[in-house]
Amino acid sequence: MASSERTARILRNTCARCAQCCIEPVAPVTDADVRRLMRASSLPAARIIRFWSSAEFDYEPDRPGWVRLPGGRRAMGLRKPRGRCLFLGPDGGCRVYESRPMTCRTFPFEVTTRPDGSLGKVSRIRMNWCRTRPGTGVDPAQLAAWSSTEDAEDEAYHRRVERWNRMQRDTHPPGNREDFLRFLGLAGESV
Repeated sequence: MASSERTARILRNTCARCAQCCIEPVAPVTDADVRRLMRASSLPAARIIRFWSSAEFDYEPDRPGWVRLPGGRRAMGLRKPRGRCLFLGPDGGCRVYESRPMTCRTFPFEVTTRPDGSLGKVSRIRMNWCRTRPGTGVDPAQLAAWSSTEDAEDEAYHRRVERWNRMQRDTHPPGNREDFLRFLGLAGESV
């Protein structure tokens, strides 16, 4: 099957609206995601995010984004009170849908974009709990735009995390969660 046919077949699937992706994984976020969520929800950053350990979060150990904190390396992700995303409404819908994190917009797809901004390689992330169904699918141009934005925001955030981590090597005691949020310009109540 040609690559474009395979991509078209993958993108024809539609979200089944089961909300398992709002329950099962931890959604990693960037400072740009948190700013959007703060504006949409009027919540401070500390109420939106949690710093997850490698034992709590399925995030590759060598992946950029691990933040050096006094308790060890942590990755910034959405809070999950009662085991579900804090923005998941009682009806199973996202209460901040228009401002949701970029990783939520592109899920369950892994996407590369071409230099011209169009879709390159597209694959579906295999999660045994993720249900899709045949339907109208995903707009390829929208998915490409979200993927490009996600890549740019991830790169900028990872550079900030690297800078923070370098600074922490020479800081005794190292900065805490609130210090990191201040460093990102997301200051608020402690996490």
